[in-house]
Amino acid sequence: MQYSKEFFDLQIRFARTIAALSDMPIEQALLDYTNIYVRFGLGRAFDQGHPTWRCYVDGLSKAADLCDWTYRFFYEVLKVKPC
Repeated sequence: MQYSKEFFDLQIRFARTIAALSDMPIEQALLDYTNIYVRFGLGRAFDQGHPTWRCYVDGLSKAADLCDWTYRFFYEVLKVKPC
C-alpha cells in the first residue's frame, strides 16, 4: 500500500500530542501510539531495539522535519515504491 506525506504527518502530529501530554519521548509515542512500526513492515512485536526501527529513531534526532524524515525513510531507506 502507498501512503501520502499527509498520512505520516497525521501520525507524527498525534504522537507529538501524546508525547506532550504524557511527558513521553517522541520515539516512544511513535512506537506505542502510531502504526508507523507496522507500516515499516516490522511486524507487530514493537521491538524498540529492531535495527530498522533504531535507524529510523536515530534519524529523528537529526531531522529538521519529522514528517519529511518519516516519509523519506519509508520510500527511500525501505525502498517502498511511491505512487
